[in-house]
Amino acid sequence: VAGLLDRLDIWALGLLTVQLLIGFNPFASFTKREDLIHQIRSTGVKYDPLDWKNVRQDAIEVVQSMLKISAPLRPTASELLRMPWLRLERGTAPWPLVHGLYRNAVINSKEGQFKKLIIRVVAEQLARDHTHLLDVSKVFTTLDKDRDGLLDFDEFREGLKHCPDLEAHLFDVVSLFEAIDRD
Repeated sequence: VAGLLDRLDIWALGLLTVQLLIGFNPFASFTKREDLIHQIRSTGVKYDPLDWKNVRQDAIEVVQSMLKISAPLRPTASELLRMPWLRLERGTAPWPLVHGLYRNAVINSKEGQFKKLIIRVVAEQLARDHTHLLDVSKVFTTLDKDRDGLLDFDEFREGLKHCPDLEAHLFDVVSLFEAIDRD
C-alpha cells in the first residue's frame, strides 16, 4: 500500500508540475466530479502541442512519466531525481573564479550590516544573465558535488581547501558558511 501511495504523490506532483510549466490546471474545465474521474482514469492529461511549445522535451517526458494512469508505471521519487531534466548540470568553474568568490565572501563577512544590505540590494538588481551571477552559478555547481541543488557545509569546506591562503586567515569557517547560507 505504501508504494501505491508514494506513486499517488508522484502523480500529484506531476499535476503540479504541469501547472507550473504550462500555467494552468489541465483538469480545470471539469465541473462534475464524475467527468473528472472518468477523464483521469481513461486518458489522463491531454498534451496540446500549443500549450507545451515552450517546454523542453525532456521536461515533457518527465511529466508524462509522472502522470501515467497505471501507478506501478510511474517513477519513484528516487528514479525521478536521476532524470536528466531534474539534475543540475555539473559545473566547471576555474579555481581562480572559485577563489575570488570565497575571497569576496570573507571580505563581505567582515562588513557592517548596512553595507551588506546595500551590496545585496545592488546584487538583486543585476540582470539574471549578468556575468557576475553566471559566475556565481558556475561556482555553485562546481562546489555542489552531489548535484542536489544545495551546498552543504562539507561541500563548502571542501571548496575552501582549494584556497589555502584564505583558509589560513579564516578563523571560523562555520560562521562564514552560516553567514552566506540562505535556505
